[in-house]
Amino acid sequence: MAKKRSKTPKKAWDDKEDNLLKQYYGKISMKHLKFIFEGRTPAAIQSRVKRLRKKGWTFDTTRR
Repeated sequence: MAKKRSKTPKKAWDDKEDNLLKQYYGKISMKHLKFIFEGRTPAAIQSRVKRLRKKGWTFDTTRR
C-alpha cells in the first residue's frame, strides 16, 4: 500500500535559507537546525545540502 502524502504544499527553498544552511550546517546539531528551518524535516535539510553539494557548494562536515 502506498504512503499517503501530506496535503500541505512543499515550500521552495529560497536564497536566504540556502545561505543560512551554508553558515550553520555542520557547525550546529540537526536538533538546532530544525528550529532555524521551521517546517523543514531533518531529511529535507540533508536533501537540500546534498543537492547544493552537487551544484558545487561546500559545507563544514564536522558532525555535532
